[in-house]
Formats: sequence, C-alpha cells, structure tokens
Amino acid sequence: MKMFNKRFMLIVLCTMSLSFPFHAVAKEWHVVSTSKIPGDGTDVAPFTTLVMARDAIRNHRTSLQTDDPTTVWLHGGTYVLRETFLLNRQDSGTENAKVIWKAVPGETVSIVGDGVEALVAVYDASHITLSGWNFRQASEQAIEVAHGDAINIHNVTVQRIGHTGIHLFGGRNCTVTGCVVEDCSSIGIRVEAGSRESLTSCNHLIENNTVTRCGDSVTPFAAAMHIVGVGCKVQNNSISDCDSCGIRIDGNNHAVYENQMVRVCLKNRDTGAIYLGQDWTERGNVIESNRIAHVGSEKQRDVIAIYLDDFASGNIIRNNNLSDAGLAIAIGGGEANQIESNVIKDCLVGIQLDNRGQTWLSSAVKSGGFARLAIDRLKPFWDVYLEHYPELNDAEQLTHLQSRDNVLRNNVFQRCTAIVMDSKKTERMNSVIATQAGVDRLVDK
Repeated sequence: MKMFNKRFMLIVLCTMSLSFPFHAVAKEWHVVSTSKIPGDGTDVAPFTTLVMARDAIRNHRTSLQTDDPTTVWLHGGTYVLRETFLLNRQDSGTENAKVIWKAVPGETVSIVGDGVEALVAVYDASHITLSGWNFRQASEQAIEVAHGDAINIHNVTVQRIGHTGIHLFGGRNCTVTGCVVEDCSSIGIRVEAGSRESLTSCNHLIENNTVTRCGDSVTPFAAAMHIVGVGCKVQNNSISDCDSCGIRIDGNNHAVYENQMVRVCLKNRDTGAIYLGQDWTERGNVIESNRIAHVGSEKQRDVIAIYLDDFASGNIIRNNNLSDAGLAIAIGGGEANQIESNVIKDCLVGIQLDNRGQTWLSSAVKSGGFARLAIDRLKPFWDVYLEHYPELNDAEQLTHLQSRDNVLRNNVFQRCTAIVMDSKKTERMNSVIATQAGVDRLVDK
C-alpha cells in the first residue's frame, strides 16, 4: 500500500508539472568597469567589460538551453571601447524573455570610443533593450541597429559623434525613446526602414527625444532627424539649435506628430524645418500638430517651416503652429496635398504654391530628369502604388506632373501675407476653401 501511494504521488507531481505553464526565472548579471579582478558576473564579483558579460550570457544560454529573461546591470564608470561592441542574433531575447542592458539607476555609465567608428552595433537581433547609457566620441555612429526586431533604445545620451548619433537600418518595431542626442556632425537620429517596393511599414517609433546642435551646414542631407522608407512614427520630440533642417522625410506613409522645433535651418538655405520632396511618388505622409518657431537666422523666403519641395504630393499638413519663418508652408509643384487648419504667425508669407514642373523645372519631368527617373524606378511595382494611391491612375498627369488639386482649407494667418501663387493658372488648378484671408496676393512669374 505504501509503494502504491508513492507511485501515485509521483504520477500526480509529474502531471502537475505538465499541467502548469513554465515560468522563466530572470537572470541578472553585473558589470563594473573599475573592478580590479574579473569575476563571474554576480553583484559581489562582477564582470569588468561588456564583452565578458555578453560572452557569459551566450555560454549560459547554450549550456542550459534556456532563454530566461536577462538583465545586465552596468554600474557607474567609464567603459572605453577600442572596438565596436557587437550584439547579434545569438544575443537576442524573445517577446516574453527580453534581454535588457541597463545602467544602474542613479549611476552614470559612460561608453567612450577610442578610435572606433561605431560604439555599439546590434545586427540581426531581436528583443534587446539598451537603457540609461551615455555615449561619447565615435568617428561615425554611437549606435547602429541593422535588421532588428523590437530593439529598444531608451533613455540614452549621445554626444560628440562624427556622423550619426543613432541609426536604425531595416528591421521592424524598433523604438528610440527618451534619448538626448547632442553635437552630431551630420544626423542626430536616422531611420532607413520599410519597403518602398511593397509599401510595407517598418513600424519604428521615434518618441520623446531631445536633439540639439545636430546637422552641420555642409554635409548633404544633414538633419536633426532623417526618416527614410515607409511607415515610421516621429512623435513629441524636441529639436533645437541646428544649422540644417529639423526633420527630413523621404518615403511614404510616415507620421510626424506633436514635435517642437525652434532655431533650426540656422545656416542652410533652400531647406525647411520639416522637409520632404524631389520624388512625386513619396506620398501618404502626415505632418500634424507640430510647433515650429524661429526658422533660419533671419526671415528669408527660401527658409521654410514646412517645405514640400520638388513635386512632393499626396501629403497632409494639418493643425500645425508655425511662426517666425520667412515662409511657413511651400508646395513646390506637387499635387493633392491637403493644407488645413494650420495657424501661421509672423511670417513673410503664409503659404506659397508654384507649378515648377511646367515652368523653370520642366527638365525634371522630361525623360532622364530626376522626377521622371523616380517614377520609372517604381514602374515594376506600380500596381501596389495604384492600390494605395488611386490618384496616380491618371496618364496625362503622370506625363506632365502639374501642380493641381492641392486643398488649402481653414488656415489662420496672423501678421503675414496669406497665400502666394506663381500664376493665375496655378490658382485655377488648386482649391482655396474657407481660408481666413483668402488669396492675399498673386505673383506672376
């Protein structure tokens, strides 16, 4: 009878172990750069380098065949990198067992480069978070994430980088949030992700960051933020004191919401605090509820708060507050843009439209011109574009690229010339609806 009871209990225990879900046990490791003797990663015997911690985690996971949630605590100190610290696929977490590399709260963790191009690179990995680090001194980049899934860069500080502060290339569902990026020569935060061939969104999020003194006046395409591809959301960021533009957009279906910009475009001309253009197929972008002030070192007509340059079409500019710029909004030859409910104050001109594809930039529309080449490159994927943007199904417009069907509605102008169009023809081809000041002046060229 006793033997039966023991067997019965063993069966019950085994059944219970199979019936209840397994809960992974979080594993914690510690790194202290000032430790004299490398330990085993415990809080009393920490590792001394990032590489030691990374390799120990790899060995631990391989030997135990486990994907437990993992936190690596970086204690205060300076971590000098003479080569790029690399995380790749084998360093990944999972949706339910993330890998977090985090500074101990209240302690300053400084990652400093010594002759390296990039400080940290995350390649082909997923579900990794970097949080609370301070990055300084690299010739090219502080952080590069390539083809990552759910990589989170949170609450880091990036300073004095030779080219780009934080770079997301490819991948999906990555975030850059709560970061401070300062004094990067070319670009503060750059995103290149999503497919323009299939119009598949990357779903990256750039939110609550502060970017200051990024984007010099000599590097092509310099900007505080440069967003390239499809489907990135840029929200509630603060951008200031930049020689070049605040946010440059290239691609489709990006959302730029509730950002604050002041003192941008301080040295560059023919640019905008928010800039997009030079491609008639880059559509579906929404620029909404942003506050932009003090654009350019002085009020000049070629320094613009929101610039839809060279055939930018099919975008929504809505509920923005724009002040102290030479020109608040410019539509440079594009079609089907919606400009509505913006408040424009203390600018030389509120909104300007031109039909440059029919006048001084007609060469761009002809065979071999840059606007024509941009369309030709996407011809193999034209069915995808017609599905997303039915207005493209117009053979005559595809040939001529006229400025037409732009809608200006319910914009408010204070202390500025309201609307300027380059000709009576441009006026007839576009719609001005319920605008407070109407068409205040037409300038024929």
